Amino acid sequence: MRRLLVAAASGAVLLLGAGCSTDPAATPDAAPAPTNAAAPTSAAAPAPAPSTTDKSGKPVNAGDAALASNTGAICGQANKVSGVAAASFARESGLLADSKGKPEAQRVEERVQRGLEGWAFALRDLGNLTDDAALKKALGTQGDKVQKLSEGDLHKIKESQLTAIGNDVEKACAGK
Repeated sequence: MRRLLVAAASGAVLLLGAGCSTDPAATPDAAPAPTNAAAPTSAAAPAPAPSTTDKSGKPVNAGDAALASNTGAICGQANKVSGVAAASFARESGLLADSKGKPEAQRVEERVQRGLEGWAFALRDLGNLTDDAALKKALGTQGDKVQKLSEGDLHKIKESQLTAIGNDVEKACAGK
């Protein structure tokens, strides 16, 4: 039994040593290692989103292409993003206040700041997709307001400020 274990261990060392060499001079005639067809593919990178180009030839992703020039869909997304962001801030603001001066304060602040930055980006991005000049300007302006808030003292942001931005997005989209 002992000889069997020694033989198995020796064989494994030889196989590992032969398969792990990265020196091309060590194995000049070696064929590429076969791939294991049964290997899990969960670690594979996701396929990139299909893309197309806008009127200027600039690449856009398929989601943006589907929304482009569709003012109703753009407004729907802008209102949805604004509602989700304001609700998220409402949840996080309690944690933000409770964590002040505690070790987890920085993580909460970073999370709140990322949420606001994401909202600002989404509003500007949606504004860039519309052909409606007034809506483009309004969404850009609201995105700029949210960005400015994210760059200031997060503890001083009032929920009413975010609600006002959400209301302004709704007004800009009214009837569209």
